[in-house]
Amino acid sequence: MDDRLGKSPTWQVEVRTDVFFAADKSSFLTPDFLIRRRLPRGADTTAADVVLVGEVLSGSDTPKRRVLPGWR
Repeated sequence: MDDRLGKSPTWQVEVRTDVFFAADKSSFLTPDFLIRRRLPRGADTTAADVVLVGEVLSGSDTPKRRVLPGWR
């Protein structure tokens, strides 16, 4: 709660949260972290709610391992 404004912040940071691309939840990803607009507790996160997603790569990851199959 932001006491200065008397209301909750607009943005929220989450980790390992499913982000759905379709209403039927058939298409989704689970990034390591994301920034999204604040949603009611328990609400599903959709791509439209998300501002930034990210993956944390270890030092052992090589450029070849970072490329998704089929992407060049």
